[in-house]
Amino acid sequence: MCNEMIKYNNKEELLRKIKEGGVIGRALENASELLKDNKEIVLAAIKENPFMLDYASKRLRNDKEIVYIAAYFPASFSAASEELKNDKDFILKCLRKSPAIFKHISKELKADKEVTITAVQGFGSCLKYASDNLKADKEVVMEAIKEDGFALQYASEELKDEMLLNSDLLK
Repeated sequence: MCNEMIKYNNKEELLRKIKEGGVIGRALENASELLKDNKEIVLAAIKENPFMLDYASKRLRNDKEIVYIAAYFPASFSAASEELKNDKDFILKCLRKSPAIFKHISKELKADKEVTITAVQGFGSCLKYASDNLKADKEVVMEAIKEDGFALQYASEELKDEMLLNSDLLK
């Protein structure tokens, strides 16, 4: 049987395996439910492999410290709790570090102008995931194309046409 298939029940053994990288970053996947709810274990695991947030307990996927660390890898943010994905202050903090998490936040916050502007200022293509209303908002779109001119493709058709016809808006 491969080491990766062992079910870990011992905290010290699991921490040692995580730090050694001996289970190719998958130690948390094979941990007992009790260890998946241990903050020290989960912090160590996501520092080695942020995608291990998927295997953390529900309680720890709602822990701001843990999720903030995992947010360095935007795809791992999808495992965050719905509560955190809808926490505006927390999302703004995470977006400043990793704007691409915008794809994984709540629908409500994708419709929030401040949140969307923060995201597109760091990564213009986040406009792709904004609400339709904000894709038609000139200020939001201008911020997006300042960061990445190709973000214009995600603007509403009406605003895109207006901006392309009036090239002064694109300067």
